[in-house]
Amino acid sequence: MKQLVFSEIFNSFKFLFYFNLLSYILYKYLPGKMEPGCLTRSGFMPKFKNNSLLHAILFTFIFIYCSDINTKTLGWYKITIIWDLYPGCITLLNIFGLVFCFLLYLKGLYFPSTRDSGSSNKGLIFDYYWGTELYPKILGIDIKHFINCRFSMTYWMVSCISFFFKSVLIHSKIDYGLLGSCLLQYIYLFKFFYWEIGYMRSLDIIEDRAGFYETWGCLVWVPVIYTLSMRVTILSQSNLPFETSLALFILGLIFIFLNFWSDQQRRIFRESNGKNLILTKNPNYLKLTYNIYDDQGNIKDNKFNLFLTSGLWGFSRHSNYIFEILSAFSWTLLTNPYPLGNNSILSWFYPIYLIILLLHRSYRDEKKCLKKYGDEYLKYMQIVPYKIIPFIF
Repeated sequence: MKQLVFSEIFNSFKFLFYFNLLSYILYKYLPGKMEPGCLTRSGFMPKFKNNSLLHAILFTFIFIYCSDINTKTLGWYKITIIWDLYPGCITLLNIFGLVFCFLLYLKGLYFPSTRDSGSSNKGLIFDYYWGTELYPKILGIDIKHFINCRFSMTYWMVSCISFFFKSVLIHSKIDYGLLGSCLLQYIYLFKFFYWEIGYMRSLDIIEDRAGFYETWGCLVWVPVIYTLSMRVTILSQSNLPFETSLALFILGLIFIFLNFWSDQQRRIFRESNGKNLILTKNPNYLKLTYNIYDDQGNIKDNKFNLFLTSGLWGFSRHSNYIFEILSAFSWTLLTNPYPLGNNSILSWFYPIYLIILLLHRSYRDEKKCLKKYGDEYLKYMQIVPYKIIPFIF
């Protein structure tokens, strides 16, 4: 028994090592334009290499080609490896995450990469949880960019592939519900990689430090919770007919497209400095100013950001959230969960968690914006009065 446990942990370590090595090689050496993030309050401008789409395509190809999926691939490991090594991988990620977050805590206090660092003066536990540095770098790697995007989202993406083929192997047939769920999540994540620079300019990234909340969450919480609906369906199957699966799949595609369209409107608007067209009309927007401070807390400069008030962003201040939630519900429905279907109620955990997360995030975002922009943000809230759901909330 001890030898079996050691063997699983060792194999899990090897898999995670090569997984991250490949992620690093693609992150470092694939061509891509250096894109700016958002200016921090200390005046630091982070830059990120925009090669995420190439990363997503090549990583998927390499993951499949090196597996045993058919006689033409290399057969170095089973395509079901992420399912087979799941307990060992999560155990190692959890241990690593807890230790790594403590090292990030120390780094932010004593060896920061930028001036956006230091203690919150709320105690060790809070600093460990929230982090002590906004953009830590180690050996030239932006930790938030690499862990939040290249590890976390990639692990979720290829997990879907591994889990689907595990179901086929166990039951010797295709589960159409599980296939639809797998494809929707893969498309959603492919969309994420297309929009990755937009994510690196989101309020989560520009305000949240690299602590337990964010870093451990991406290392452990995402692989465990975000893949849950597929994982609980592998053994029991969805038992959905092809026609129902196809209908739910098409519905999910529509929600993912609307989520993409919402993000795309804002991204193009900001990149064109407010000059692009929204729904064939000139965009409406507000210019909100904020201050840049020096080390002594004195105002050093004034900057501004543009807030879109037309297109989908004229209906609610977080229009992308509703489509993100609906996308998650669509791929969850494909696993046929109880009480609507006959599968585990655990399938609902991720979409319900996502609702709580995005509601909480919307309140946190607006609290930060009110602090950053002051009364100017109140004017924006008057023009776009709904937080997430138009005419309701």
